[in-house]
Amino acid sequence: MPILLVFASSLAAAQWMPDVAEWPALMRGEALIRDVTNPSNVPGIRVFFVVSASRDAVWRTLVDYRNFTKVFPDIDQIKVLSEDQQGARVRAWMSVLWMKFDYTLDRIYERPGYRLSWQRSGGSFKHISGSWEILDTEDPERLLVIYESYVEIGFVVPTALVRSGARDRAKAMTQRFRHWVEAKQSGSN
Repeated sequence: MPILLVFASSLAAAQWMPDVAEWPALMRGEALIRDVTNPSNVPGIRVFFVVSASRDAVWRTLVDYRNFTKVFPDIDQIKVLSEDQQGARVRAWMSVLWMKFDYTLDRIYERPGYRLSWQRSGGSFKHISGSWEILDTEDPERLLVIYESYVEIGFVVPTALVRSGARDRAKAMTQRFRHWVEAKQSGSN
């Protein structure tokens, strides 16, 4: 059995990881998006994608607030309220359709270079939480990146509509993120 399949088989033991059949598509640059629900029953998505970059390059992109809106253009503006080695408190503004939202997130650097999470601490929406996780693959030049996002708007919007929009934005985000981090690593950004 090829090493990739052995690796994928061991990772797939955890229900939340891609299964063996999904790894070839991930390694070709496709994103895998799953509908998920957190323990509080808040709907969300989990996105898996592979980048050809160092762990440091991926991490720097996730905490590069100066360029955040270039990598994540769904965010109109972001302001760092405070930051230290444990994390950052940020205020973000975004527009969705005809509505404008602003909210504050506590971004926790749980394991720098490997995992960060966030939780809404104020502003629009009833609930916002999520995480980024950076994992090794069998190819030392590629990393598996896992993005999770859970949002409860706070007013009646069908879950299917929220997830559909989130899936569309996530697919575009993975392409922008991959392009940004790989270009930064190669020095062309």
